Amino acid sequence: MHDADIPEHLRSAIEALLFAAEEPLSVEALQDLLQRVDGTPIAPGWVETLLGEIQGALDAARCGFGLQEVAGGWELRTRATQSAYVHEMYKRPAVRLSRAALEVLSVVAYRQPCTRADIEQIRGVDSSRTLRSLLERGLVRILGKADDVGRPMLYGTVDGFLTFFWLGSLTELPTLREYTELTEDHVVKLQELDDTLAANATARAADERREGEAPDEH
Repeated sequence: MHDADIPEHLRSAIEALLFAAEEPLSVEALQDLLQRVDGTPIAPGWVETLLGEIQGALDAARCGFGLQEVAGGWELRTRATQSAYVHEMYKRPAVRLSRAALEVLSVVAYRQPCTRADIEQIRGVDSSRTLRSLLERGLVRILGKADDVGRPMLYGTVDGFLTFFWLGSLTELPTLREYTELTEDHVVKLQELDDTLAANATARAADERREGEAPDEH
């Protein structure tokens, strides 16, 4: 496939879709939308090629936002180097989670789908109140019911979990020891998760700064 084969209007159409979307759009979703409007088949590689071109153009132009692959799709995002300005515009009281809430949320992320009994087996304490709080705050959701005796509820992370943590999939979470081996050291492991997420954010910001400081090539 040659770039010349791609209809010129598709790039601007993809840019418009990415700009208007409220969540990451997968290649398949973009291809389907383009085909539904144009009424003609879109070659499988066209969308990938155009996404690469858009991403490269935004990087070269040093825009305050870029195109990033996240949560199995593509999304226009503020660059880490400019995030402080956007945060200031939308500043609101910080969301504070207790240690118990962070523990339950982490267990759900790693073990989903999981029951309350699974969570309590890891933590060693009753987690019903904390789990209910996370449900009310929209951080955890009910996925269905298990086939076990009593049909207990199955819990998982919300759709926005991957997007919030800039993850392509749950497989990108740091590996934890199998839950059957977690005892007193599970708090340490949860801290390692927090440290890893912070380190990833710092690394992304450093990469953005290096890009911004690189001299133009003539």
